[in-house]
Amino acid sequence: MRKSFPIALALLFMLGGSLTAHADGMSMHNHHGMKGHHGKMECMKGSKGGHFAYMSKKLSLTEVQQEKAHAIFDRAHKKMVPLYKEKRELSNKLRALDPASRSYDREVKQIARKKGQLTERMVMARAETRKQFHMLLTPEQRAKAKEIMKKRKMMRDDRMKKRGERMERHDGMGPHRGMSM
Repeated sequence: MRKSFPIALALLFMLGGSLTAHADGMSMHNHHGMKGHHGKMECMKGSKGGHFAYMSKKLSLTEVQQEKAHAIFDRAHKKMVPLYKEKRELSNKLRALDPASRSYDREVKQIARKKGQLTERMVMARAETRKQFHMLLTPEQRAKAKEIMKKRKMMRDDRMKKRGERMERHDGMGPHRGMSM
């Protein structure tokens, strides 16, 4: 059980990653143009292509597994939509506060407490989704998923290392030095 949980966690990030982008009704192509990120990604929800199809193929998910996975992710999507909306509203409230106000610290603390509670609910919802998806996989599929996630982690670590190097070249300020709040 301990060994397989990281696999399920990783799979949710891979398969459920689109869930985050779609939670507020947005598709992934809103930010990167009509073709999606680097022209490869499609909207997971209602799509025959995209990341879900890629992972289904790589893991050799059966039709039954695919149907059950879609149901799991659809339920999770419906659960996450209001949480993401609430998170966005709290962020907007925080930005709208006047730092010169006498009640500023108290209001920030209230918003921070609400965001903490909201984050806990979101983490628990994601964990439940990961667990449900994990239960669909065979031991062979879990092993394959673990292999895929290991490769993805190496690529992500490499990107982070390069990002850190770029930050160092720009005195820790990134390439957009002149930006201010």
